[in-house]
Amino acid sequence: MHLLLRLCLTWTLICTATSLRCYECTNSHCSNATSIECPVTSTVCKTKVSVKGSTPDANIMVEKNCSSLLNCFTPLDAVTEWSVNKGYFKESHVQMCCATENCNLRSMPVPNPSLNGKQCTSCATSEDSLAGTCNSTVACVGSEDICFNGTMSCCGPSN
Repeated sequence: MHLLLRLCLTWTLICTATSLRCYECTNSHCSNATSIECPVTSTVCKTKVSVKGSTPDANIMVEKNCSSLLNCFTPLDAVTEWSVNKGYFKESHVQMCCATENCNLRSMPVPNPSLNGKQCTSCATSEDSLAGTCNSTVACVGSEDICFNGTMSCCGPSN
């Protein structure tokens, strides 16, 4: 009888454990964040502000959601900024992940658009990129402090 009582009590405690709660947005400017219960696979809350394109036509998007730790490649509770500027297209992000109840309510800054004095070789157009004739220069902004180049192959032989 005591064993059955212990099993029932243990099962009740396990089943009543609550999932993490995070704020989630349903529009691109996050003007309507609501607290939701996360799925068991989501162990952190994430907030990310993204800017895609160049001013004045840049598209700003704010995301708040439940996430897995694998999708948060930044340290917990650290505001991290990163960006990629191809010359003809740019995107930058500010992100923070946290692991306590509704910890992603606060607003995040828009990525820094200020020139930082660094310049990198870039492609003027996507056609230049495809042709490998990238000989333009782009002025770096915000946290852009490393230049890199690379090639990518796509789409093997078709059958």
